[in-house]
Amino acid sequence: MLKNAIKKFWVGFSLLELLIVLAIVGILSIIAYPSYSAYVVKVRRANAATALQDLAASMESYYNDNYSYSGAALANLKISNIDASLYKLQIVVATDVGYRVIAKPFGQQATADKDCGTLSLDQQGNRAITGSGVVAKCWGG
Repeated sequence: MLKNAIKKFWVGFSLLELLIVLAIVGILSIIAYPSYSAYVVKVRRANAATALQDLAASMESYYNDNYSYSGAALANLKISNIDASLYKLQIVVATDVGYRVIAKPFGQQATADKDCGTLSLDQQGNRAITGSGVVAKCWGG
């Protein structure tokens, strides 16, 4: 009877078992965090590329209304919202017959995404980057 009473109080985990579980969780975290960080950078870049393509579509709409890209400004174009702490959209060149728009990374995105850097797009749909990475990969291909 006394043995059964003592066994009731010994239900649970030992300190060694808890330390082993913590070590396993720590190792998994160390392995998973870099992959997660790379995924976050890629998703933010994809959002910027989408916003840049929306801006290009707005530039084409502006051209249809005015027969020129000249005079187009972010303030008078319908563009999607983008996190200004990560990327800044700019119209670099806007002439009568052409334009070039860019999405420039800022803050932690600029630090983490050095391979791609600034994304740019022109009136012919030519995509470019300022980093040393592959253009197709940086644009989501």
